[in-house]
Amino acid sequence: MAGLAIIAQIVQGLDLVKRLNADSSIDKPAQDGVRNIAIRLEAETKRATVVDTGRLRASMTHCMIGMGAEVGSNVKYASFVEYGTENMEARHMEGSRKILGLGMLGFALKAIKGWAAQQGNEIAKNIADKIVYGR
Repeated sequence: MAGLAIIAQIVQGLDLVKRLNADSSIDKPAQDGVRNIAIRLEAETKRATVVDTGRLRASMTHCMIGMGAEVGSNVKYASFVEYGTENMEARHMEGSRKILGLGMLGFALKAIKGWAAQQGNEIAKNIADKIVYGR
């Protein structure tokens, strides 16, 4: 996903990688967990995206990379909506309300981490805790 304007990377923590190397039976469930969380993060991000023409929302995608994944957009103005500018605050949608101060990917990431914590599933929680978000 080269050239992304915004990105969240779902990476495996050192503990999980060590377990994968020691026990290949956890390889498939861990990769499925990463994929499921990437799909859920993409959906939450789309739901929270401010829509004018729909281009930004449609551009949100995920890509599996080895045992990890990336979720983001390659639309040039995505970073302005996500992080804000000197003239505009970051923004996301909650239902039909536009909320300022936090971008759509940042908002979706908080929702995913909350969801994973409620699941009681250690793999989901471990994966969600390893999501790297930034410019």
